[in-house]
Amino acid sequence: WITQKSFLMEYDAYVEAGIDLSKAVVTVEDNVVYVHLPEPEIQTVKVDPNSLVFENETFSLFNWNKHEDVAEALGLAEEDLMENAEESKLLQEARTQAEEVITTMLHPILMDEKNEYQYEVVVD
Repeated sequence: WITQKSFLMEYDAYVEAGIDLSKAVVTVEDNVVYVHLPEPEIQTVKVDPNSLVFENETFSLFNWNKHEDVAEALGLAEEDLMENAEESKLLQEARTQAEEVITTMLHPILMDEKNEYQYEVVVD
């Protein structure tokens, strides 16, 4: 059609997920230290604009602007990455890593022979 354009796009991207530790809450009940962590979130989504490769391009005769098209394509790519990251195992992996890091930090402190405290890491 003379008013429609389309293309396939390949790109390199970076997606980062994690837990905001400023939202962690520590409580102590009897001899148990509970560390409550928030659910992990997607924190960074970046498409490397230098890696963009366009294939199968069809340009519209009346509706074509390369700069606007690239900017729009980058935005759509980031939205797609965010959706796919949320559906992937990335958030579960971030959760597991956060639990392991906190456990690794607490264990030597709270599991000393002289210490009577136990601990539990909880992701809410």
